[in-house]
Amino acid sequence: MKRTEYRRPDYNTALAKVTVQYYYDGYVLKSTTSPNYNLLFSIMLQFVRELNLYKRQLYLMLFLLAAQWPAAQTVKSYKENAVLFGEQDRLLPAADSNVIRIFVDQHGFFYPANHHIPDAELRKNDNSLSAWYINHPKLLDSLSLQHELEPIADKRAQAENLNNAIIRQIVKKINQQLNNYAEVDVLIHGFRKKAYGKTDKFSTYSWIDNQLIREGIKQRTKGKNIFFLEIYWDSKYISPAKAYKLNGFELFEQASIPAADKVGLSLRKLIPQLNCSQINIVAHSLGARLCGELLFNASSIPGEEGLPVPPQADIRIALMAPAIGANFFLHYYSRNRPSPAEAKDNYKLCIAYNRHDFVLLKNYASIIQLSPYAYGDTSLGCDYLGSLDSLKNKFVKEFIHSTMPLTIDFSLNQLGKPLYCHLIKCYTEHSGFNNLIDFLHPKEEEKKEEKLTK
Repeated sequence: MKRTEYRRPDYNTALAKVTVQYYYDGYVLKSTTSPNYNLLFSIMLQFVRELNLYKRQLYLMLFLLAAQWPAAQTVKSYKENAVLFGEQDRLLPAADSNVIRIFVDQHGFFYPANHHIPDAELRKNDNSLSAWYINHPKLLDSLSLQHELEPIADKRAQAENLNNAIIRQIVKKINQQLNNYAEVDVLIHGFRKKAYGKTDKFSTYSWIDNQLIREGIKQRTKGKNIFFLEIYWDSKYISPAKAYKLNGFELFEQASIPAADKVGLSLRKLIPQLNCSQINIVAHSLGARLCGELLFNASSIPGEEGLPVPPQADIRIALMAPAIGANFFLHYYSRNRPSPAEAKDNYKLCIAYNRHDFVLLKNYASIIQLSPYAYGDTSLGCDYLGSLDSLKNKFVKEFIHSTMPLTIDFSLNQLGKPLYCHLIKCYTEHSGFNNLIDFLHPKEEEKKEEKLTK
């Protein structure tokens, strides 16, 4: 019989939801429930240690089922947390001439350009453009005709057709402008971001964050002719006052992460069609997960295998404080196109990390102290327990046809003190931001050196 090891759960806080692994006779058992049920689970495990092998295995299977049952019963609705963009045409300032804004709902549907949809109407339709179209057939027919589509009886299919037509329209508009620009920078915001409307004093609007990034790039590149594509997505919003008792973490895990996956997948219908040889992507926080799903089959959601990833020759990806773990790159070479083992890898990766980022550490002083692994892995952006080394090891052993990721340390401020911050502003004002920009926009001599070293 194999030696039995047992480890009790670690309770940093009485309210914490934890993931506990039990090592029992060679089996790895995982339970993600509330602490009370984990405690009960551990007591049961101690009890069965004295039973014979067959009884132990039977009891273990029963206990696993029992431990997962209460978690399955607590399904929350996050309708009130949706971030909507139906009124962006009236409530956002006009974009600069070298900027196109793209707005996407939680299911990956693109908002039609120059069409006002009251956010209150969207809320009545499950915060879904598709549902709104289906429940407003006359407006759906009108929008379809505007996009040169004939109305059909199947309104769900018609809504899908309209969404694809809207994407084609966006691609056409972007490609018409790309003739005037040298490169394209794609900006993707993270969790808990609104573009307009009521917010809290601790939060910033996504369009203002994007403005900070653009200004930093403009100053560093000395006015280089760059086109910006800003992605606004339903990353969900909750105020700090309502995020108590782990509500914010649950929202992140159960609603924002699935939305990031769906939006990232939907962008595969757009980004690969851009007529340019180089694309630079700047993704902050949970935007890194969205970016990952755009670039490879990261999350195993339906539809991945049928959509190609961007084929542009030079794609540079800068992940700022990425709210993901190293294991997120498990399927980095799964791209629905010739793998880097068969053709040159067109991706180059940069990780901007901060070991003191309290949001990624999920450590809010004495109020909440969790692990970066709880409620969605965020360990990479704060380099928790050597997460960056773990990622680099993957490139050394598995992703041998790719360039080693560049890492930039944002852990200390200009005074050499810990940077306890997650806001975009804290990163754009840091000296390391210039290094990130240089990665995205290397000088011509540096590009030539890159080619020579390959």
